[in-house]
Amino acid sequence: MSFQEDVVDLARTEYSSLLTEHGFKLPVVREKGYSTRVFFLQKEFAVELEFEWRDFCVFLSIVRLAKGKLPKGYYLDPAKRTQIPLILLIEERNWQVNKDLIEEIIKIGHKKRVDLTPEDLKTQLLLYHALLRSCITKVLEGGITLFE
Repeated sequence: MSFQEDVVDLARTEYSSLLTEHGFKLPVVREKGYSTRVFFLQKEFAVELEFEWRDFCVFLSIVRLAKGKLPKGYYLDPAKRTQIPLILLIEERNWQVNKDLIEEIIKIGHKKRVDLTPEDLKTQLLLYHALLRSCITKVLEGGITLFE
């Protein structure tokens, strides 16, 4: 198994609680060049994990669905918000979460590219999982209104 396949498999395993506890659908995986995106869909939005393989980093965002489907392209719509990074959403809504998780995610993200390792990417993935678990109820309660 390649490193990339290993990380995507780790994401499926670690984030499986979205399916078992919160009613998300099985993940959709899209690969494009040097990145892979894993989506866990609800009715109106999805949790997106985006892996950047060249930079050994991962991002977690909440994505608005278009009529229950993933939007085409890279979510550009001048009339409405279509994607919100989880950390930005937490800050905008002033949700009370463990700020140490956010600091650790950002700390890894600020490392110089040459200093990043595959383990850093896995660590970010697990930190994001802990962060999402701490606020998933708020995400679910907010639903589509999170994009207003």
